[in-house]
Amino acid sequence: MDAEPLSLAPDAGLPDGLLRELTALYASNRDVHALSGDFPAPDALTSGQVAAALTDERAVTGSTVLLGRSEGRLVGLAITLDHHRDPADPDRGSACC
Repeated sequence: MDAEPLSLAPDAGLPDGLLRELTALYASNRDVHALSGDFPAPDALTSGQVAAALTDERAVTGSTVLLGRSEGRLVGLAITLDHHRDPADPDRGSACC
């Protein structure tokens, strides 16, 4: 798998083809979204909701969106931060997933 940064201007929209891929990827993780509450109806996820979520993530100073591809197919997504948003968070230094 290769990881590539999503290199768009922060205020640029996602290209239609990429947005379709991202929406399918998000939809394939229905159980995660049901548990997280990130989307009100994970069984009816829309491309508009995915675009809005990624726009919000990309607007955070120091964030990077990485796209994971295998044989050209989008298989994963990671969003990283240069620094933790809340220095008072007790999980600030813990490793995740």
